[in-house]
Amino acid sequence: MATPSHPQYEAANYQACRPRYKASLADAIVAYHQQDNPEAATDLGVDVATGTGIFARRLAARFTKVIGTDISASMLEAARAASSEHPNIEYIEAASEHLAAINDHSVDVLTAATSAHWFDPEKFISEVQRVLKPNGTLAIVGYNGFLHFVDYPQCDKVSVSHCIGFNKLMSDLGQDAGYKMVANVYQTYHQLLARAKWTGIQRRIYPGTIEDEPLPDAPPIVSPEPVVVEFEATWRKLRGFYQTASGVVKYVQSHPNEENPADVAVRDLMATAGATDLDEKLRVQFGESMSLPSYYTSSETTIPVDQLKDASPEHLRLYYAAQVSVNPNLSTPSIPASIPKLYTDTQATEGKHMALMAVSEYQGMLQNFFVGLLNAKRIVEVGTFTGASAIFFANALKRNGVAGGPDANGNKPIISLDISEKFADIARKNFVAAGVDDYIDVIVGDARENLASLAGQTFDIAFIDADKPSYEAYYNTVVENKMLAKGGLIIADNTAFDCVTPFIGTQGPIGDDVAPLKVSFPTEMAIGLGLSEAIGRALHNFNEYVRKDPRSEVLMLPLFTGISLIRLLDA
Repeated sequence: MATPSHPQYEAANYQACRPRYKASLADAIVAYHQQDNPEAATDLGVDVATGTGIFARRLAARFTKVIGTDISASMLEAARAASSEHPNIEYIEAASEHLAAINDHSVDVLTAATSAHWFDPEKFISEVQRVLKPNGTLAIVGYNGFLHFVDYPQCDKVSVSHCIGFNKLMSDLGQDAGYKMVANVYQTYHQLLARAKWTGIQRRIYPGTIEDEPLPDAPPIVSPEPVVVEFEATWRKLRGFYQTASGVVKYVQSHPNEENPADVAVRDLMATAGATDLDEKLRVQFGESMSLPSYYTSSETTIPVDQLKDASPEHLRLYYAAQVSVNPNLSTPSIPASIPKLYTDTQATEGKHMALMAVSEYQGMLQNFFVGLLNAKRIVEVGTFTGASAIFFANALKRNGVAGGPDANGNKPIISLDISEKFADIARKNFVAAGVDDYIDVIVGDARENLASLAGQTFDIAFIDADKPSYEAYYNTVVENKMLAKGGLIIADNTAFDCVTPFIGTQGPIGDDVAPLKVSFPTEMAIGLGLSEAIGRALHNFNEYVRKDPRSEVLMLPLFTGISLIRLLDA
């Protein structure tokens, strides 16, 4: 449907003809924000993609300061003109995914009112996580434009037909995902927030018929009356409302000599209703939703100390024990200077999902710590990818005084195996950039064969992070060829991947005849990485194999996507 942030919108028509957000909506958001702590701060509210500031003004009476952001200068000009009675509102030109002018962990409540379908969801949620305070609240509200005509129910199907046409025009603009988000009234965000470990998520909808397939683990709360918007409609104002739809705006610009689709829609609706007066007052209802997640519990730990007094026990725990990222003030192992660029380059060339194959900063620091703990001198790694884990290992070896370059037998301290010449070449360049190329040899080919060819050499750490169905073979190759030095450690990564989850509680090896549990799988990350039920079975069987192997003992750390630490009992 519409976007308050589209730079080409005609602001005056938007201001006059859009539905108005109910005054009680802002109260409902603040009530949710303070439901567990009546003293929760309301110092700063931010309304992203604010358009002409309609909802920012609703927030003004409830927050000490309100910031409205939008990418459209003309919209913001109209917003400032309409906000002269609200001196506590500041308007800033900015994309919702890039709120550079807003400090980290400074926002109490952030709202997106009928605009979130225009955002990159993951980038937007990531930016919200950055700016929200501990226990801050995000409110994603909106309506789908599929009107119910109370006095002319025969118009409902006509309205839906035209709105689908408007949305098809939006889809033609390359906004197909946005169209789908409008159609499902932002259920997409509800799913994403649940996966991103936000808690206290509520999704309120009106009417109950707008959601064909509610999430089984998070059914919506059906409101007995509208909660988001009110619309003092006439046929004329409805036409103006349709004229602000993004697909219609673009269509008119590219087809200036053709009839405006909004005019066609209202003419059809009036004919269906038997109406002739453009200024006849109408009673209409929108399909609408309000998603309210709070108590952000990601692993972001760089929370300003002066805000910890308001933090929940969960946030205090996360301040000291991160899952993915790291508070640099609380950890000693260093992050190699080249790693941030490696992550950025990997995402740019391989995509955001493939980039997740690189070990995170915190996991790399954990690997650094194991190198020091074991006083490791040599490491074998199965799975190079773009080189992040090897760089962390090399950085730790260098810090521990291990010299680079080949030893008397021509072997460097780290041997990394990968099947991809492409990734091996990328990794080698990254090793040079990190200044550790003299520590790492990359061998390309079948890792099972190449690992077996290293029999006779011993390693202090064997890191397994390659094709999951081969984990058992890699493990047995290391154990049977006595490749692990006394006191050494096998580290198997991703042993609790999402695709393993459906087999939790199943004992022993499983075949294709064992049905997985009905849990929330696959996730977006699992789909992006090509994970499957078959990979889940393979990892489960590996976990069970090692757990029952009398030659070793294993401890699975519930960090990241699971890390299994394995030591040999006779080593």
